[in-house]
Amino acid sequence: MLLAAISVLSGCVSPKQTIVPSLKIVDRPPLNTEQSAELGDTVVSKGKIYSYRGIDLKNQIEAGDGVWILKFKIPPQKMVAKMEDKEWTYFVGEGITSYDAIIGTRPAFGGLKISKTSTNKAAMETEHKKPAIMEQRQGALASSKPMFRPYALFGNSTTVSLIPNPAPDFEYVEVNAMDKPGFTQELIYNGKSGNSVKFLYRELSDSMLRAPFSQDVQYDLKESKIIGFKGLRIEILEATNTQLKYKVITSFPDAL
Repeated sequence: MLLAAISVLSGCVSPKQTIVPSLKIVDRPPLNTEQSAELGDTVVSKGKIYSYRGIDLKNQIEAGDGVWILKFKIPPQKMVAKMEDKEWTYFVGEGITSYDAIIGTRPAFGGLKISKTSTNKAAMETEHKKPAIMEQRQGALASSKPMFRPYALFGNSTTVSLIPNPAPDFEYVEVNAMDKPGFTQELIYNGKSGNSVKFLYRELSDSMLRAPFSQDVQYDLKESKIIGFKGLRIEILEATNTQLKYKVITSFPDAL
């Protein structure tokens, strides 16, 4: 009976493709525009960030009964779109568990799949609130027919999907790709001493193999109002111990 239930829930299987993270270049502020920064603010930031499409699941969802069908439980979290096919996008989560009456609770693979043709959240909620599909027609009970839901919980195998309860409460977000770490360069204003302005330069990376790097730098404004570091060029318009006014002439070269 368990196998029969799973085969009904599985439906047709279509080929799935792995989703690769997208690359976004961060380059702030715009060139040749007057800017101001407080002491401790980031004056220039440039880097590359890899990210996945994701969802921020606000509530805990469950599916299955633990007797005839494995019971899956997904806690609130940010989930990453790792796979897709013609009909669905598969958002994979962590900390998911499955339960059955014989083995008990154990970790499980899974997540939430969302229809590509019904991505409107309001429509999803409306669909979920519709009553179970059992109709009375002329005094006779009509045959049961599952109603389409624009989302489903999947677990252990993407071919096995269940309608979650309660309905998932989520919003679409971007999630940093930890499997493809980014790299960012920043210059931070550290104040003024006499005719000199001070900055903190730092490099940030999501990679565990690359240690954070920082360096204090100082410039004498008597020599020039144009300062530079690692290809960056900034024109200092006004500097005090609390505020800096400046223009970025040339940003850092493209991040490594």
